[in-house]
Amino acid sequence: MNKLFVLLLVTISCFGQKQQKDSFYFNPNEGSGFVEIEATDVNYSKGEAINHTLQKSIDKLTKKGGVIKINSGTYKINGGLSFKSNVHIKVAAGAVFELDGTGTIFSAQSGSEIPLTNFSFQGLGTDNRKSGGSDDRFVIKFKYENKSSNTKKSAVIRIGNASNFKLANFIIIDQYTQPSSIALSPEFTTVNVFSSDKEENIDGKKAAKKAKKKSSSRSNLINKVYGVPSKGIVENIDNLNGAFGYGLVQMQAGNNIVYRNLSGTGGIIVRLESGLNINQLFRPVGSKAVYTVGGIGLPLTIDKQPKIDLVYLDHISCKDGHSAFSMSPHTIHQGRVFIKNIHVEACQDAGYVGDGFINNFSREEAAGLDVAAFGITPGSFSGESTVENVTAIFGQNAQIKAKNFKYIPCELRIDKGADATDPNKGLAVEIGLDFESYRGPSLHSIKDGSTTGIKITNVKAFGFPSSIPANGLIKTSGQYDFNKCERIVRSSKESKAKSDKKKDKKGKKKKDKKFK
Repeated sequence: MNKLFVLLLVTISCFGQKQQKDSFYFNPNEGSGFVEIEATDVNYSKGEAINHTLQKSIDKLTKKGGVIKINSGTYKINGGLSFKSNVHIKVAAGAVFELDGTGTIFSAQSGSEIPLTNFSFQGLGTDNRKSGGSDDRFVIKFKYENKSSNTKKSAVIRIGNASNFKLANFIIIDQYTQPSSIALSPEFTTVNVFSSDKEENIDGKKAAKKAKKKSSSRSNLINKVYGVPSKGIVENIDNLNGAFGYGLVQMQAGNNIVYRNLSGTGGIIVRLESGLNINQLFRPVGSKAVYTVGGIGLPLTIDKQPKIDLVYLDHISCKDGHSAFSMSPHTIHQGRVFIKNIHVEACQDAGYVGDGFINNFSREEAAGLDVAAFGITPGSFSGESTVENVTAIFGQNAQIKAKNFKYIPCELRIDKGADATDPNKGLAVEIGLDFESYRGPSLHSIKDGSTTGIKITNVKAFGFPSSIPANGLIKTSGQYDFNKCERIVRSSKESKAKSDKKKDKKGKKKKDKKFK
């Protein structure tokens, strides 16, 4: 009996790691309804957007199900469209959607514990470049430019409490904007533990100023989770001109999601990171309500916390950007992620396997929350996770943020253009179009900070300096921190500006932590 029990446990564990057939993640029922949209149905020349016509068609088909076919042509599109259950949108080759405004274009939010299900957004065109043909996938184009760090941001698709969905076969032409083009996030409701009434009743200028500070800080906590993205496929999508920390996909939570054949220039192609502070503030399982304010006892336990689990990445590539993937658990003990067939060229790295850390909760603390009461510890990804078959090709047009300058080898610490024999060598002096990174040399293949024994195998690096390991894989221990090498030049205006800010009131310069 004991042997059978052990065998059963092993079988369940192995099954949990194995990627299933596509029909497990997306098994559509397209229904009988059909609507066809032509470019002539909306007057592009007069600035008319496709939104009204498209949303009307989605609403019409959701009850019994159906397909919306959008034919070739140029369409203006704005934010505010909603996917709905049982509706499948298919876009013909040659279609172009031009986005002038801001906000999320398509949103899949159920607003309840019942998920949206059985929906898709797919192109009918294909990328035939590898076989010598053309790429005729439809295009979503951001017409506005990222003119400053304060430029209003847009996302293409945001998925919440949803299942049985597919996004496939299109190209996004970004303009180095934030956030990521596609976001997968939990859906939840929050409670404000500091009511505005209490703040308004405080007398005195000093108290009023304090109240204003509280109200401007985040004081919301999650009191109910509706759900997370579960069972879906995201494949055959390119994202061009991504910002350093963003790019194609950011996954904050979800399970049983397949990412396949994704690529891009700039940014991170698939970013696995919660990125939302209130996701971290959950009390331990079985504990009493450890935090009560104004009679509100927080009810949630850690088992309800939105997490990342059973996620599969296959054939993910990056060029002239940040990386193909990143894994950053923050304070959450995330689940299993399986990554394979990664290819990057002239990117800062192929991937980042991050260690956990405790978020900066200064805003929550400013709102009056006793963050220490939540017993937060550094997070991690499951040790069952794997990364395999990674190829990183060195290049001089990667995106590098100032905090990573320390990883630039000594021999490459020159201003770009200073070496007449190799004008592309070194680090750009001017900040990039994303207003957060500089163009410079690839740093390594993978930066590994895992504390749970994540298995990383078959990593290859080509063209990197001899000061980097042969396979380009480094640990986050600081061994490949090159700040101790002799400074050649400052290498960026940002380093100089930050150094100048460190001058104290007496005009004495503090220690420069960037380049030594």
